[in-house]
Amino acid sequence: MKLDAGLSLQQEVGWERSTIRAARLLASCQDSPFLVSCPGVLPERLARWKESFPLVAPSVSASCSLPSLDLQELGLPLTFTRKQELASSLTSSTSTLANSLALASALKAAREMGVDRVTCHSMDQLHKIKKFHPDARVLLELALPCQPTGDSLSSLEAGGAAPEQVSCLLAEARRLAIQVTGVVLPLLLSGQEEELPLLREAVLSARHAVELAALQGGALTEVQLGRLCLAGTAPSPTFLRGVAAALAPVAGLALQGDATHWLAAPTLTLAARVIAVRTRKDPALPIQYYINEGVFGAFSSVLGGECVAAPLPLGGGSRRPGLTSGLLGAELVGPSGDELDVVARDVMLPRVQEGDRKSVV
Repeated sequence: MKLDAGLSLQQEVGWERSTIRAARLLASCQDSPFLVSCPGVLPERLARWKESFPLVAPSVSASCSLPSLDLQELGLPLTFTRKQELASSLTSSTSTLANSLALASALKAAREMGVDRVTCHSMDQLHKIKKFHPDARVLLELALPCQPTGDSLSSLEAGGAAPEQVSCLLAEARRLAIQVTGVVLPLLLSGQEEELPLLREAVLSARHAVELAALQGGALTEVQLGRLCLAGTAPSPTFLRGVAAALAPVAGLALQGDATHWLAAPTLTLAARVIAVRTRKDPALPIQYYINEGVFGAFSSVLGGECVAAPLPLGGGSRRPGLTSGLLGAELVGPSGDELDVVARDVMLPRVQEGDRKSVV
């Protein structure tokens, strides 16, 4: 597994040497897959967010509550979706109950815990907020234009207030003496340039809501943008410039984006062992590496269409394979034997052998 001019996992990812040594030791004495965490990467990831998206303040989800990773220590605004999260997290006036269908018990808990931002997209929910959290600052969740698909049945994503509903919601909130302070755009972008038109359309819908509020004598001052980018490969300069240009219509407002994946994903990885190797007769086909975890376990998100990050060799001793040479096309296959149990296709990996514990996926 030795590669010419190879780089170590520490050099590639920037993890602390002590963390990698501990992972190698654990990999050498057990067969089960396990999580490896390096929280020391968080400050650098936060700095890169501020450099990449200078107009957008980061926030994190309270649902990311792994014992080895406490995002709350960063002092960033939190978003909650469930009552249970409110009870187990540190809340503040900058926190948001980001659930436009929140139950009465969740609204009561938010009020008791001092969480005064609540999302909403319907008349019924406005009345519920008036009853159970009347002092809340409401953020209207807007419906997003659909991304172009061949079988789209609607011009709007499910959930969120349609453009023709926004004016009525603002008027009803004013009648109920509920303070509406901003809007939510529930974006789930991955950081690809082809997603920029969706971002531009969403921002324009937010700008339209701001103008409607002004016509009714109100003032919207904040926009929560959802997720702008996944962690992994660095967003391209074209994408970053496109984001900055798209946000120009709301640049004077307080902007916030969900940075949970951006911050957390690079600090966590799963160490998995190769349990079998299948070399194809056709050299054009990739080698198949069977690992001891699959899509019916830790990689269940693959069944939902998500891709896993490129695997990295863990290395060890004087044999620390890098990522820059001697790589082969491969597939990572889970242990179940099911045809759906394919963790990753078309990945580049050094040649490994059955029983090798020196891979981090």
